Amino acid sequence: MKHTIQKLPEEIFSLLLHKLPAISLKEFMEVIAANDEFFLHQFIIRFAESSSLAGNEKYAVLIRSLLQASKVNSNFNVETALNQLTEKAARMIEAKDFLDAFYIASAFINESKWGKLRGEKNFFSFNKSVQTAFKLLASIMKSEAGYDLKEKIFQLLIDEVPQFSFHFTHAVKEHWLNAILESTTDEEQFSAVIKMLAAVKEIIIERTGESLDQQDEEQLLIAKWSVLEKMNRVNEAHRLVQSNVRFKFFRLKLTKQYLNDNKITNAKELINEGKQLEEHSGRLSVSSEWDQLLLEIAEKENDKKVIRNLALQLFFSSDFEFKYYFLLKQQYESSKWKQQIDRVIQFIRKDPSFYNKGIHATARIYTMEEEWEKLLLLLQKNTNLDFVEEHSHKLSDKYPHELLVVYRKAIRRFAEKYMGNEAYTKITEAIYKMLSIKDGKEVVQPMLAELKVDYKGRKAFVDALRKVVL
Repeated sequence: MKHTIQKLPEEIFSLLLHKLPAISLKEFMEVIAANDEFFLHQFIIRFAESSSLAGNEKYAVLIRSLLQASKVNSNFNVETALNQLTEKAARMIEAKDFLDAFYIASAFINESKWGKLRGEKNFFSFNKSVQTAFKLLASIMKSEAGYDLKEKIFQLLIDEVPQFSFHFTHAVKEHWLNAILESTTDEEQFSAVIKMLAAVKEIIIERTGESLDQQDEEQLLIAKWSVLEKMNRVNEAHRLVQSNVRFKFFRLKLTKQYLNDNKITNAKELINEGKQLEEHSGRLSVSSEWDQLLLEIAEKENDKKVIRNLALQLFFSSDFEFKYYFLLKQQYESSKWKQQIDRVIQFIRKDPSFYNKGIHATARIYTMEEEWEKLLLLLQKNTNLDFVEEHSHKLSDKYPHELLVVYRKAIRRFAEKYMGNEAYTKITEAIYKMLSIKDGKEVVQPMLAELKVDYKGRKAFVDALRKVVL
C-alpha cells in the first residue's frame, strides 16, 4: 500500500486560489472583512492606491486605514507606514508629479482636522507626518508646479486650515505658519495672510473656550512680523517688536537693534530683564543667547574681565565650542596662559558628562597646547580603544613604549566586551597600528599568543588573530 504525501496548507491555499471563481473570493472576503477589522484595513492599505477613487479621496481613505490598523493591532508599525507615504510624496515632487504629492500632503492635513488622535499612542507619529505634509506643500510652492495648483495650496493654508488649527500642537502650528510664509509671494497674498493671522486668534479662543497661551500668541506674532518684513513695512515691523518684548524672540530682535545702533545701556537692560524673566519662569537653565550678547558687548567695550568670565562660561554651556576657548586664550599673555589651562581642565573634569564629551575636549586642549605628557596620562587612565586610536598618532614618536602598553590594555578591554567579526576586524586593525610603532612587534607577538589562549573558545577570533602578519 502506497503512502500519499499530504499537501501543505500553503499549497492547498494556492491551489484553491487559482481554481475558485472571482465572485466566490469576493463573497468570502466580504464576510472576513465584516468580522475582522484588521483584515479590512489591511485590504484597504494594500489596494487603495490602485483603486478608481479620486486622488484626494484615496489617500484620505488610506491614511485613515493606516491609523485604524494600528488601533486594532498593536504590532502594526504605523510610524513606518506613514513615513513611507510622506517619502513617496517627496519622490513624486522630485519626479514633478506635483498633483499626487499635493493629494497626499493635503490628506494628512485634512485628517488632522478631527483632532481624534490626541492622547493615543500613534499621535506622535501622525503629528510628525502632518509636519512633513506642510513641508511638502512649501516645497511644491517653490517648484515649477502650475499656477492653479499653487493657488489651491495657498487657499488650503490660509482659508481651510485656520478653521481647525486649534487642534494643532505648537510644533505643527510652526510648520503650518512656515509653509504659509514660504508660499506667500505677492502683495495681495501678504495682506490676506495678515487678516488670517488676526482671525486665527479669535478662532482658537472660540473653539477652545480658552485664551491664547503664550506660545500660540508668540507664534502668531512672529508670523505677522515675518510678513511685515517681507512686505518691507519696516516701521510697522519695528513697532510690533517694541510692543512685544515680553516674548524672547522680540526681546532678542530689539536687543540686537540696540547693539547695531550702539545703544549699549538699552541693550544691557533688555538682556538682564530677559535673564530675570527666564529665571522667574522656573526654567532649569537660562538661555545662553543672553550671555552671548553680553559677550558681544564686552568685546565692544574691550572689558577683558567680563570677556574672560563669559567666554569660560559659554565654553562649558555650549558643550565645549572651541571658539570660546580661543577667545579666552586671547585675553591672557602667553606667560600667564599656561596656568589657565589647568583651571579650564579642572572645570571640565567636574562636568557630569566628562566621559562622554569632556574627555574629548580635554584631549583636544592638550594637543593644541602640546601638553604631550598630560595627553599620554589621559590615555593611560582612559583605555577605551576608540579614544586611544583617535589620539595615538600624536604620541607614537614621543612615547612609543608607553603607547604600546596603552594599546595592549585597550585591546584586551575591548576583547572582553565585544564579539563578532566586526569587533575582531577592529582588533586586528589596532594590532597593525601597534606594529607600526617602534618595537611594536616585541609587544604584539606575546600579546597574540596570550589572546589565542585566553579566547580559544572563540574560533572566529582566533582565526582572525592567526591571519595577522608580524
